[in-house]
Amino acid sequence: MVRDAQVLKISTEQVALFNTFLSIYEALMVGELKREVFTAEDMYQVDPGDMEEMDLKWQMEMITLRLKKFQDQTGKRLSLGRVGFDKSKLRCYNCKNLGHF
Repeated sequence: MVRDAQVLKISTEQVALFNTFLSIYEALMVGELKREVFTAEDMYQVDPGDMEEMDLKWQMEMITLRLKKFQDQTGKRLSLGRVGFDKSKLRCYNCKNLGHF
């Protein structure tokens, strides 16, 4: 529960920061923002690696929130640790018994 609150807080902060960034950018392009305060060149000084990192973190947070919402709605818990499928539900082609193939 504590982690969910932290994720929500971080996501909210990132959304607020992104909205601020967009509003400043739009004001700059329209001409409502003084050029002496903030120039277009300032926008391009952001490190692409930092932008990629922020984007990946954002996507991971969104996946986490989607997973939690799915688990709350369906009651199913996804086990992401094991890769593969459940052999106990398979029927052998030759002997017709369950559990192997």
